[in-house]
Amino acid sequence: RICRMVRLGRIRVQRLEDAPGGLQVFREVLERDPQHPAAITALEEIARSDSSVRGDAAAALEPVFTQNGEHLRLVEVLELRVSATAAPEQRAELLRRMAELYARQLAAPEQAFITAARALREVPDDAAALELCLAYAAAADAEDALADLLEEVAGRAQNPEIRAAEYRALGEVKERHGDAAAAVDAFTAVLAIV
Repeated sequence: RICRMVRLGRIRVQRLEDAPGGLQVFREVLERDPQHPAAITALEEIARSDSSVRGDAAAALEPVFTQNGEHLRLVEVLELRVSATAAPEQRAELLRRMAELYARQLAAPEQAFITAARALREVPDDAAALELCLAYAAAADAEDALADLLEEVAGRAQNPEIRAAEYRALGEVKERHGDAAAAVDAFTAVLAIV
């Protein structure tokens, strides 16, 4: 029965150009057999396509890869969701999840920092993304990149507390690098906000 369902899903997607219908069938297959390889492959194909349901297909794969501990495939699925998501806040949330996976599960601090920086660029007022950037910069040996990032986003932040925190962090980075003039400028910006 499951094999027939997979075949039906493929027919819907490939011949009838009914990706939403195919997606529903593949979800039903995974409800019955969460590790069904053909259903997983089909969902990955939809997620990588330009279909209107590609984000939903990627979301359907998240529990599968989470349960299996397939962290790299989970990151790939989250990246596909980022590309299918319009709202910056939702993209930032997905990027933060990816950054945490890179840092905690994949031992890739550079990728963790890069991904957290993407989240902060999406939403300069994202306190959680700022925290991740600050946490991962040292392990990634990315202090210069952190300074560039903070210079870029601090002026765009609308929340005064976050903007002040970004300028404060920028001042601290500049001070550590011996750039006293830039540190003073950043700390002066903090005082102008608070």
